[in-house]
Amino acid sequence: MCSPVVDFCNPINPVHPVHFPFWDKNLSLFSSASPAPLNSGVPTPFAPNGAASQSYQLQPVAGLREKFPLLAAVALMRFTHRFFRNDFMPRIANISTYKFAELHDLPTLRERLRGQSLASELKGTILLSPEGINLFVAGELPAVEALVDSIRAIPGLEDLAPKWSESEEQPFNRMLVKIKKEIIAFGVEGINPARYTSPRISARELKQWLDEGRPVTLLDTRNDYEVKMGTFTGAKILHLDHFKEFPEAVKKLPESMKEVPMVSFCTGGVRCEKAAPLLEREGFRTVYQLDGGILKYFEECGGAHYEGECFVFDKRVGVDPALQETGSQLCFACQEPLKAEELLDPRYVYEVSCPYCFEQRVSATA
Repeated sequence: MCSPVVDFCNPINPVHPVHFPFWDKNLSLFSSASPAPLNSGVPTPFAPNGAASQSYQLQPVAGLREKFPLLAAVALMRFTHRFFRNDFMPRIANISTYKFAELHDLPTLRERLRGQSLASELKGTILLSPEGINLFVAGELPAVEALVDSIRAIPGLEDLAPKWSESEEQPFNRMLVKIKKEIIAFGVEGINPARYTSPRISARELKQWLDEGRPVTLLDTRNDYEVKMGTFTGAKILHLDHFKEFPEAVKKLPESMKEVPMVSFCTGGVRCEKAAPLLEREGFRTVYQLDGGILKYFEECGGAHYEGECFVFDKRVGVDPALQETGSQLCFACQEPLKAEELLDPRYVYEVSCPYCFEQRVSATA
């Protein structure tokens, strides 16, 4: 009978197999005589001060249950959680989507969607505004599908097309349904995606362009803290702290860029619904928006011509081109997203500081 595998150093993201046999009803644990580690140097937030995680071949310890009943119980609990969660427990369905359409009677719509979401134990955020809907929701698949059906029954939202992914755990803490002036804050008069949007380019067509080496400017419309997690190779970065800074940043772009075809992109596409028409207004001759954003590109094309991961606005923090959680985390102190290698930095102290806020913390305690 094959032994299940588990990594006690990193129970959330196991890195290499570690055999977990049962001998005479005794659990096996680490021992000082363990063989050399199967793997080392793998970052994990569960190691002290961001130290590297290591996986060891476990050795039998006679009479463990009798000698260390609490330790044995904890070991068994961790093993059972990982093994059964992977193979038997239902995975969480995640959707992200938006639609620009003229919506009416928003308070009634808010209460209806909020009631259905809470009754189905869904979590996430739904933003409603006179210009449309923007949402990120997760839960069990049947409940998520039922919510999508309800939204598609709203006039103007019939062709809502969510992007789907899975996670092992619920990535959101609670369910929020809010009414906003805009579903994506921009603050520019005359930009109305419900009435006009720039031409779209599909993920596969963009990849073909890049494969062929066509002249094109890839414009990242996201904020700096998102961009640092990953972006398209050679993309133009605007160094934004907030999307509302986009109009001023566009005015500073060189005139020569206006003659080259430009493809704007963001996480899921919603920001480009406003960014691309603004670029056209500012005189850029040929402007496209990446349909479905980075997440749709990952889904259809993987990581071709992309470097790094994609920041997402939930507890996963980052997903890779396979749309799998990467292990990146937010600094507890300053909320800066941290990639795996940054968790190894000596300035990273769990729930205390990270490379981006360490000096500030030191100055405050001096």
